[in-house]
Amino acid sequence: MGVLVAANDVGIGCAGWVLRAIVAEIAAVLVEADHSELAAWLTDELSPVQLFSNLDVRALTHENQRAFLAAILPAYKRSVARSPEGWSDRAFWGGYVKLFSSLAEQTELLEQSRNPTHRPNLSSIGPHDGHHEGPGWPE
Repeated sequence: MGVLVAANDVGIGCAGWVLRAIVAEIAAVLVEADHSELAAWLTDELSPVQLFSNLDVRALTHENQRAFLAAILPAYKRSVARSPEGWSDRAFWGGYVKLFSSLAEQTELLEQSRNPTHRPNLSSIGPHDGHHEGPGWPE
């Protein structure tokens, strides 16, 4: 199972392939928004997304956190508009869209300073442990 924590109280638990597909959609939006370095890191074969099917966005720099959160809704809308075109097995589309929709809705609630209470397949999200990942951190 994969886990995507986008912010405190915002996240989903899902199959690893779902996490990778959602992050790939978000990465495409990040490239268009001039955050290519973050997009490349997210989709690199050695990223935690690809290796472990996990991503805690809270470990990114503040700028990259904001960029990631801002890319969620446009990525979701683009994915829905495209529909399951290109999917080898369309039977998985409904579950994928439902999880991505929940992530987008949680992000919108966060932007409205409201606390999301429904996080699919996650009972809670613990506090960030303070580790840093991704581009932009001093080496």
